[in-house]
Amino acid sequence: MKKISRIVHFLSKGPARDSQFESYYGALARSRYNGGPNASEARRDFEVIRRTADRAVIF
Repeated sequence: MKKISRIVHFLSKGPARDSQFESYYGALARSRYNGGPNASEARRDFEVIRRTADRAVIF
């Protein structure tokens, strides 16, 4: 189990993680002309989604 935790930790801190957020926020920005979340609000929401998906992958 410790090895799996290390792998998940490594993947969660990798450079691909920010590109996933950039894709998510870019899609939000393109679909919202007026209003919508700013980058910090979108990152907060995205982290919740990311943690849930990470837990689902483990189980």
